[in-house]
Amino acid sequence: MATQQENHAAVTVLIYLIVFIEGFCSLGAEIIALRRLVPHVGSSIIVTAPTIGLFLLALAIGYATGGQVVEGHLRRVARNFLLAGTVAGVGLAGPTVRGLFSEVQPALLAYLLFMGVVLCPIAWLLGQTVPILTNLMKHSHVGQASGMALYWSTLGSFLGSVTLSMVVMQRFGVSAAVVSCSLGLLAGALVLQWHR
Repeated sequence: MATQQENHAAVTVLIYLIVFIEGFCSLGAEIIALRRLVPHVGSSIIVTAPTIGLFLLALAIGYATGGQVVEGHLRRVARNFLLAGTVAGVGLAGPTVRGLFSEVQPALLAYLLFMGVVLCPIAWLLGQTVPILTNLMKHSHVGQASGMALYWSTLGSFLGSVTLSMVVMQRFGVSAAVVSCSLGLLAGALVLQWHR
């Protein structure tokens, strides 16, 4: 009996860790994207509002997609983290964004490509995390399980937005924030692979 309780506790801690990483890196990617867009399209409300809106739309579609997963939960989240970490590391890198906006004109088209190929896929992949992993919390009350998963995800989002924008970007630059998000997601994928 104690072994089953210990196993349940270990799975719960794993889920909270992974959804924390998801929150940290998803909102971190959005903050980085907004910063990367400034030199090319500015930071006015007509840029930030659609960026946030499209990010949230992709996140919502990710929630719905994650809710459809019925097997291979850890494998699916590990794959999503690996893909999102790769897209973040390459797509949010300074040379990639500069190259996109210098090669694709008008800037609106480059913006739409950036959103459709970089930021929205990250949001969609990571949005699947909480719905998928709450399936593994079968021993908990559904409301309590999803509430705690959302708590840790949102706490990660808060800390990701604050630490990446106010500490990492200020002290080490935007590229360091990109590396932080990408490595965080890749580390999460490794942890999930190890626990499968």
